Amino acid sequence: MSAFFLILSVLFLQPFLWVIFSLLGAALLRPPKWKKGLLVTALTVLLVFSNPFIFKMVSNWWEPAPIAFQEIEEAYDYAIVLGGFTRMWAAPLDRHNFNQFPNRFTNAIELHRLKKAKHLIFVSGSPSSVDPTLREADLAIETARRFGLKDEDLTALSTSLNTFENAIECRDYFTKNETKPQPRVLVVTSAFHVRRAQACFEKAGLEVDFFPTDHQTNRSPSHSPTFTDSFLPSTSTFVAWNQIIREWAALCVYKIKGRI
Repeated sequence: MSAFFLILSVLFLQPFLWVIFSLLGAALLRPPKWKKGLLVTALTVLLVFSNPFIFKMVSNWWEPAPIAFQEIEEAYDYAIVLGGFTRMWAAPLDRHNFNQFPNRFTNAIELHRLKKAKHLIFVSGSPSSVDPTLREADLAIETARRFGLKDEDLTALSTSLNTFENAIECRDYFTKNETKPQPRVLVVTSAFHVRRAQACFEKAGLEVDFFPTDHQTNRSPSHSPTFTDSFLPSTSTFVAWNQIIREWAALCVYKIKGRI
């Protein structure tokens, strides 16, 4: 992630800060018209972005539906597991410290164990702040070995630092190592991230399918909405918007830079 986008994410892409900035503006500005407008803005943002029903509608539109393992009838030659599931600052390094998106890793292990994916490729060059020589893909390989996977079924691609570079690194790997003209490839990543990843892999010229994980809303067909999870304001919902808003911003940045 570039320094510019990191600053943009921290300062401007969080609804909580929109409320804070509006309230500060209302407190500092003297004209009553501005005060009233900023207070209305703060209240509107607070009510809209804390509403679980609104978030669920947007999230369900943005995120592709989950795929059941049994829906995969023919095994994929490769499952590419995109990074972003590790706390790269955490210690000790004798274990895998997952962040809020662990299913990128765990679902990939299950896909292999269930013979839905023959070979796992972990792609991420994000360095550990504890040991900068250690990359996320390398950590994932070590953890996969502890889960009983064999070295011949695992590959670490550990030089790319963002989704676009992930796609290019995977393309170069297939060009160098794959004899099949078109291997069957499944990309495993969080549901909110699928659209950007898909655009990047298409830009790289790779034909892949996607296995979305870590959905942010309840997709169970048997789930009956309640007042609490539909209309009662929720602090967790307020925070959940951060990820999807950042993803929209990242798509815009990628489009401007010609990555998609």
